[in-house]
Amino acid sequence: GACPKCTGIGQFMKIDPTLVVPDDSLSVNEGAIKANGWNTIEPKSIAKMYYHGIAKHYDISLDVPFKELPDSVKDVFLYGTKGEEIELDRKNAYGVGIYRSDFEGVCNNMERRYNTPGADWSKNDIESYMMEQPCSECKGKRLSEKSLSVTVGGKNIIEFCDMSVTKELE
Repeated sequence: GACPKCTGIGQFMKIDPTLVVPDDSLSVNEGAIKANGWNTIEPKSIAKMYYHGIAKHYDISLDVPFKELPDSVKDVFLYGTKGEEIELDRKNAYGVGIYRSDFEGVCNNMERRYNTPGADWSKNDIESYMMEQPCSECKGKRLSEKSLSVTVGGKNIIEFCDMSVTKELE
């Protein structure tokens, strides 16, 4: 009778955006995004390439405090372009190129890397940006909807277990 999504654990480790951007009074150029692999704004970094692409595509400045960016643009930085392609200028030791690609977002990227087998050293660092959150399907109750639909005296097993012993005896 375990919840099929969380297999009865009731919780998931999820990236917490307030840990990714701990000080939203800073701009992206000032280092507002502190996430593993995305906190570098070195001129030739992948992060910088995406940040510039986002700024150009959404007509924003990377010098504006993060909290002053439109919510839709903050969402792009954290959760991606959702399939919409942006123009990216790539400069590295091998040359220069311009191409179009979508952006998965910093939080989505970190969760994908966390859930990819291997690289335990990276997972430990990524965990510092995560918080336990209840399963979206069972709301932390750990059981399937089918199991929770079974009631005795109008109470399912979770509601019964949440009662005091005195109330249970009644």
